[in-house]
This record gives sequence, structure tokens and C-alpha cells, in this order.
Amino acid sequence: MTNSVKHTLSGSTESLDWLAVMLMRLAWSSLTVLSCAVFYFFAWRRFESHLIIVLVGSVLLCFAWFVLRPLFRWPVLEDRGAAKVSAMLVGLMALGISLRIGFVLLNPPVQTSDFLSYWDAAGRLLSTGSYTYSVSEQTMRAFRPPGYPAFLAALFWMVGENPWIPTVTNILFYGVTSAFSYLLAVHFGGRRAGVIAVLVLAVWPQSIAITGLAASEPVGTALFTVATYTYLRAIKGSRACLIGTGILTGCGVLIRPALIVLPVLWLLHALMDREHPRAAFRAAFIATVVMVATLTPWMARNYLVLDAVVPVSTNGGSVFYRANNPMATGDYTTRGERDLDQFAYDEVLWNKTGFEWGKQWIIKNPVAFLRLAVRKEATLLGGDWGIFWYALTPSKEFDADDPVFRMVGLYADAWWLFVWALILCGLTGMRERFTKNADGATVLWMTMFFVVVHSVFESQMRYHMPMYGLLAVLAAQGVGSIHTHNSSSR
Repeated sequence: MTNSVKHTLSGSTESLDWLAVMLMRLAWSSLTVLSCAVFYFFAWRRFESHLIIVLVGSVLLCFAWFVLRPLFRWPVLEDRGAAKVSAMLVGLMALGISLRIGFVLLNPPVQTSDFLSYWDAAGRLLSTGSYTYSVSEQTMRAFRPPGYPAFLAALFWMVGENPWIPTVTNILFYGVTSAFSYLLAVHFGGRRAGVIAVLVLAVWPQSIAITGLAASEPVGTALFTVATYTYLRAIKGSRACLIGTGILTGCGVLIRPALIVLPVLWLLHALMDREHPRAAFRAAFIATVVMVATLTPWMARNYLVLDAVVPVSTNGGSVFYRANNPMATGDYTTRGERDLDQFAYDEVLWNKTGFEWGKQWIIKNPVAFLRLAVRKEATLLGGDWGIFWYALTPSKEFDADDPVFRMVGLYADAWWLFVWALILCGLTGMRERFTKNADGATVLWMTMFFVVVHSVFESQMRYHMPMYGLLAVLAAQGVGSIHTHNSSSR
């Protein structure tokens, strides 16, 4: 090999090493800034004055850093035997299941909004054999992602259309999310971090409140958490995990179409992983192929019934336009400035026109789009009580100003801020786990994925629920960092 070729290869390697370092540092710095911003987003959703928002956000951030951070002097779980840790895990899981069952018994669920829509779509699918929705007096055959209604329809076929199905399945999904959050947390911080992650999920208020609802969030959370873990395992040579990642992600896309861009994050991991670069790129490629293969039957069905290539659903254009037009608020709105429903007679044209109109507005109004994106982030991350509106108000006839409802909302938001305080501690106290570790940086990118998506599309508080598993893992690192610091200073 000539010197010039060696020099070229050396230069390419150095460039890739530099890129990997920059991507890991960018992931860490971005999520650290976002962790701080959450406290200001919380104030933003409650106050109109910019001065009050800044003051309240700053007070909350300082409280998290200077008051909460030194308080954690918890026992070191690694000093205990594996049997004792297993007993603690069983106890925490039992606690989480008991809280969820208790909430449903005290507050019997009433399916409304999207949850009722999923339930009805599943019933139609089972009774007619076709997947349809009625929108603007038009029958649409791929209006919403089919994954969750198809799952419900399968259960209806096996056990009947029983109201307890969401409760049982959501508890199972909670268990799966907890188990793989534990494994992820152990991967980064040992058994202590794993136990803390399970504890965080067990008592998470909004996770408890969603138990009785026919919602896609619990299954989406479980699939996203498991797929993250299996992908990181796949890099170490587990072919079963690699195939599983592709299948799980494909199923996840049929529930939450935004996951279709996850191969981009797998590519980022491959660029950051300088220890196993070939294995990482190979894993990203194979997982993507398997994901596409998992989606192919549904894509073929859509082509046959719509005579067009529709990867998942046709409602994306409507959502995109309603989220990006002069009337957009960042939250859900029923319509945009222009009447998109005039094209509802052709759902493919309806979908395409929505994306075109939304892109036109963004190009013409870039500053307004960026301001709206920040507002969407505040809507997504400024609180954690959204599910309580659906879980409590239909059965108890509460309204937004009811004292009980406001108290429950404050409790849920307090837990949300507490979790982000732990995440901030973990990011700063265990920085090298994320800035010098491709796996750690990938978890950060995965967490920010939903923030980026809902900075473009419409946003609601419950849309951040698929992040719960990874947020619990990051919060567990926060407890670990605080304890390590306190132990070393004694």
C-alpha cells in the first residue's frame, strides 16, 4: 500500500472519529438544554406573562439543581445479592400492577375520542372484514394506522368485545416496558439503576391513568422500548435481536407511523460506534430491510385498494396541514385556514394536498414555523396530565376548573418535573456515559426523536408517552450519578 493511500485512509478514519465525537456531544448537549427547557415549558403553559414564565422556570430549575440534587443518599443496591434485587423488582412490579388495577376499579373507564374510534374500528374490522373510517361523510380505507385496531380485533375474535381488554393488555404492556427499561438501565448503570427505572415507571401517574383506555400509547411505549434494547444488543452479534428489532419496529410503524424514520437513528448509531463500525452498519441495514418486509403486506393492501403507494395511512397530510397553517396553535385543531376536506372524496389526494399546503406555508413563513415549533415543544413537554382528562372527566363529569381535577393535574406535573430533574442530574453527573458511548448517545437521540417529530406535526401532552421507558432509564442514571458523587465525597 502506497503512502498516499495510507494517508487517505488515515484521514478518513480521523474524519469519522471526529464525526462520531461531534454526534455524541450534540446528543448530550441537545438533551441537556431540553431538560432545562422543560421547566420553562411548564411555566409557559400556565402563565401569559413572559417575565413570570422566566421567573417561575428559573426557580424550578434552581430548585431541581440546588435542592433536589443533594437529597439523594440512597442505599447502594449493588451491595445486595441478586436474589434481594429480584425480590425488590417483583415487589415494585406488584405495586405498579396494584396501582393500575386500583385506579380502574375506583374510576371505571369510558372510551371517548380516539380511544372510542380505535374500539369501533376494531369492531368493524371483525364484523365486516374491512378496515374503514367515515370522515367528512366519506368512507376512507387507510385513514388511520391499522396496528392497534387490528390488535383489538384479534382479541375481540378470541375473547369477545369485553370492556376489560384495554386494562389487561395495558397492564401487560406496562410489564414489558418495565422489564426492558430495567435491562436498558442495567446496561448503562448496573442493578441499582435498573431498580430505580422500574420504580419510576411503577408510580408514574399518567401511566397509571391510561390503564383502562383503548389507547395506542401503552403498546407503542412497549414496542419502542423493546426495539431500542434489542437493537443495541444486535450490535454485539445477536441475530435474533436484529431480526426482532426490524419486526418490532415494523409493528410499531403500523401503530405510530413516525417510527418509520427510525433507520435514520440506526444510521446515526453506526456513525458513532467506532468500536464496531462494520457490525453497526450491517445491523442498521438488516434491521431496515426486515422493517420494510414487515410493512410490505399492508403497503400491498393499500396499493390494491387505493391504487397508490401509501406506506401506512392517509391522515398524515391532514395532521401536517392543521399543524402548519396560520390558524395552528401547536395543539390539536379541527381544521386549518383552508378547507382541506373538499378533497375527502379521494383520500390519497386529500393526504397529498395536506402535505403540499403545509410545506407551502412553512417555506413562506419560516420564522412563524420556528415559533410554532417551540410552542409545540411546550405543549408536548410542559406537563403530564393530559390522559387524566380522558380518564376522569367522562365518568366523573369533571371540568378543567374542578378542584379535584386541578389537584390531580398538579400531582402529575410534579412527578413529570421530578423525573426531568433526575434526567438533568444524570446527564451532567454521568456525562461520559453519553459523550463517549455510542449506545448512550443513541438513547439520547431516540428520546429526542419524538420531540423533533412533534415540533413539525401537531402536539399533545400524551404524545410524549412512548418516551416513558427511555425517560425512566435516564432518570435512573440521575440517581446513580448523585449517589456516586455523594459516596465519593464522604
